[in-house]
Amino acid sequence: MTNQTNHKSFIIHKDSLSVLNKLTDEQAGQVFKAIYQYQESGILPDDSLISIIFEPFLNQFIRDKSSWIKECNKKSESGKLGNLKKYQEDLYEKVLTGELTLDNACSIAKCRTPIAPDRTKSQNSLDSKNDSKNDSKNDSKNKKVNKKKEEVIFDLPIFIDVETWNSFVQMRKEIKKPITESIALSCIKTLTKFENNKVGNANLALENSTSGGYQGLFEPRNNSNNSNTSTRDVFQQLLDEENGQ
Repeated sequence: MTNQTNHKSFIIHKDSLSVLNKLTDEQAGQVFKAIYQYQESGILPDDSLISIIFEPFLNQFIRDKSSWIKECNKKSESGKLGNLKKYQEDLYEKVLTGELTLDNACSIAKCRTPIAPDRTKSQNSLDSKNDSKNDSKNDSKNKKVNKKKEEVIFDLPIFIDVETWNSFVQMRKEIKKPITESIALSCIKTLTKFENNKVGNANLALENSTSGGYQGLFEPRNNSNNSNTSTRDVFQQLLDEENGQ
């Protein structure tokens, strides 16, 4: 009998070693030499006594070898199936359905030119992700461009303080009511009216709306008796213009 499996190691169970307690040191040494000889070349001991003592070890080695071979075969079959699934999908399906044995499918596959795995789906998925990223970047750029377009840049009348106006514009942005060009022109028209009634009213109206968080402009109270009526008219005008945007 020869040991055809080239193991790099082997296992000795403790319960098998209990027999050594009944042997002399010389006999125990012969048993270990027999184990070594069997593992190296598969040769069994010639001595009858040692053969009897060696038999439990032999049975254990045979069982272990059988389990190891089965495990190797499982791994080998798994690897073969994996390769068929990856490169020869039609043969893989036939193995699963029982039309072909694994060995036959592998033999057929060897005669074929390996087929590279289908990467169309993964490539399409990658392209879709890239398109999504590009769309997102483009949307972001468009938003920035639109945001820049929303920023109204023009010359203010000399009586309107630039910083006061900018504070009002910023406040409108913060309350989600940004100034558009038409609203800005309407505001300037209203502020001009306030300023004509009294010098300084335009900036005061801007300051009052900014500090109060109002989207509209209101003429300061120290104007004529018709000031309340004009304020309501101006406020309504602004609301109508904003709702029309």
